[in-house]
Amino acid sequence: MPKPRILCIEKVDLNPKTKADAQESMALLETNAKDIELWVGETEDADLDEEHLKEEAEDDDHEDEKDDEDDPKAEETAEGKVARHKEKWQKKKSKYQKYAGKGKVDKLQRAMARQEAKLQKAIDNGKPEVYIEYKKAKVDFTKNMIKTAELVANLKKSGLMR
Repeated sequence: MPKPRILCIEKVDLNPKTKADAQESMALLETNAKDIELWVGETEDADLDEEHLKEEAEDDDHEDEKDDEDDPKAEETAEGKVARHKEKWQKKKSKYQKYAGKGKVDKLQRAMARQEAKLQKAIDNGKPEVYIEYKKAKVDFTKNMIKTAELVANLKKSGLMR
C-alpha cells in the first residue's frame, strides 16, 4: 500500500498583487504538483495490477477501437503494459503542464471532467481502494494544473507576466 495520497493544495492566492506573491503562489503549486506526480508514479510502480492498467489503457484508447487479433498490444507482457501506461501518463502530464503554463483553464477543465468520469466508473464498478485513490490523485494533479493556469491567466491579465 502506498503512502497516503497527496491532495491538491487548497489555500493559494490566485490573484496576487505583487510579483513576489505570484512567485510564492507558483512555487507552492509547483511543489504540490511534484508531490502528487511522485505519488502517482510510486502507485503505478507498486500497487496497480495488470487488470487495472489494462482497463486504464482501454479507457485512454477509446478512439482506437480495433480487434484484439490485429492489435499487437493484445499479447504484450504486464511489464510492457505498465511501461506503455506510464509513458502515456507522462505525455498527458506534460500536456497539462503546458496548458497550465499558457493559462488555458478551459482545456484543463475538460480533461478533469474526463478524469472524474473515469473515477466515478471505477467507484461504480467496485474497483480496489488503491485504484480509486490512484484515479483521485490524477484528478488532484489536474486540479493543481487548473489553479496554476488560473494564476498564470490572472498574472497575464494584471501585467505581472507576459
